[in-house]
This record gives sequence, C-alpha cells and structure tokens, in this order.
Amino acid sequence: KLFYKNISLIIPLSLFCFSSQLIYYSSEAKQYSSDVLFTILLIFVGLKLQNDNLKKKDKYLILLLSILSVFFSITAFFTLFAITAYFLIRYFLLNSRINVKENILFSLGWICSFIVYVIYSSRTHLNNTYLHKFWNSGYLSEQNTILKLLEDNFKYIGLVDFKFDLSIFIIGAICLLVYKKDKGLFLITPIVLLLICSWLKLYPVSQRLILFSLPIIFLTIGEFINFISLSKIKLFKVWGYALSLLFIYSILLHDVVDLSSIMEKENIKQCLSYIKNHKRPDDILF
Repeated sequence: KLFYKNISLIIPLSLFCFSSQLIYYSSEAKQYSSDVLFTILLIFVGLKLQNDNLKKKDKYLILLLSILSVFFSITAFFTLFAITAYFLIRYFLLNSRINVKENILFSLGWICSFIVYVIYSSRTHLNNTYLHKFWNSGYLSEQNTILKLLEDNFKYIGLVDFKFDLSIFIIGAICLLVYKKDKGLFLITPIVLLLICSWLKLYPVSQRLILFSLPIIFLTIGEFINFISLSKIKLFKVWGYALSLLFIYSILLHDVVDLSSIMEKENIKQCLSYIKNHKRPDDILF
C-alpha cells in the first residue's frame, strides 16, 4: 500500500501468495523463507524511516532490527545497503532532513553488525572450498552471462516466459525510477547490488539463494501494471491490460501445475516407517 493505491496492489500480492517456491520453502526448516521475511520487514522499515512521524518505541525497534537482521539473514545486507543509499541520496541530493539521527543510527547499527559477521564468517564458511564450488555456477562470467543467469533464475521463481517477463520487469523498473524516483531507486538498488556482488564473486545469483529478492521483483512487476492502469490513452490501456492478463495467466498456470503435486525430496517419514516395519532386534542402525 506504500507503493500502490489502486488495483495494481493485487498483482504483486497475488504473485507473492501463489508463488510455488515461496510456499515450498515456507514448509522447510531452511533460512531462505526468513531471508524473504527480512526483505519485506526492511523494505517497510526503510520507507518508514523516511516519514516524519516515527514514535519513540518505533525508533528503538528499528534500531534493534538494524543490528540483528544481518545475523538472522545475510541477504538482509542488500536491502540494508539500499536503505542507507536511499537516505544519503535524499539527504545530499534532495536536501531532505527527515529522521537524520535515526537514519544514521540505523546505518551504523547494521554496518557494525555486518563487520562482526564478516570477521566471524572469514574463519568458517568463507574459507569453505565446497561452498565456493557450489556458488561458482551463480557468478557472472563469460560463460554465465547476465542474460543466462537471469533466465535460469526467472524460470526458477515461476517467470517462465523469459523475454516477455523480463520486458515487463524492465519496464516496471523504468517506471519506478521515473515516476517514484528516489523510492524507485530504493527498490531497484538491491537487485543492482546483487548483480555487482555476483560479478565480484561475492554472492551468487543462484535459485534459492536469491529467493529473498522475490518481493522486490514482484513489486517492480506491479509497477508495470500500475503504469498501465493510470494511462490516459485508451488503446494503450487496453493493450496493457491484455498483456497483464496474459502475464498473470502464464505465471498462475505455472504455479498451479507446481502446487498440484507435492515436491518430495528426502522425506524422513518414509525412512522411519521402513525402519519400524523391517528392523530386527540384532540390526545395527547407521
């Protein structure tokens, strides 16, 4: 609702609610769904920080979230960076002096937490050769071009008609930057930063590892729908709605097919059931 005031809100909300990958990972005890949660929380907090009606209690909660978010979700870095960049642009370029103290404390909080996290991680998984090999397929390179990586990941999150869906995403991103300006920049920054980190081989653009960015991608696509709905040219509006319906149909069709069968990979219940029915008293279980 902070981004859209009309029916356009339904589109990103529907994409989010019916995403088969988000539904799947919400059922697993994995960190990827909490990555998504922190992206949403931080987008909300980032926008609230720019409003001049923060209560004292809210200020403390926001500072606490800033400090803790990195430890709960490493992908929070992308959104945290965007919040700080958003504040700096508003302060230096747009001469906005809203919540300066709170924004500075918020930025210092997450930066200090991130430094502590990096120092700790450098002794553990940052030196893990297996993880580096695993992540290698998600780094930008001559073989892994930006289009190839985007196509693989778009299909993974349910945007199956790559060229068509990418066009809608790009138009949505342009509309955000043109019509919502600094707010649009705030939303696009995490995606740009993600691609830069992939190019620098710091973070891979690889399927479930970018699940955190789905709320941002869906909100950006929503801006395309918003742009169409506000158009005053009737023919353009009709054409845009037709495209939008085609897009929604292809996405929901993919998700319905995905959700119509249970994705079982390693179900412990089957294993336990087999042991219960077949284990003999003299068996040793490994």
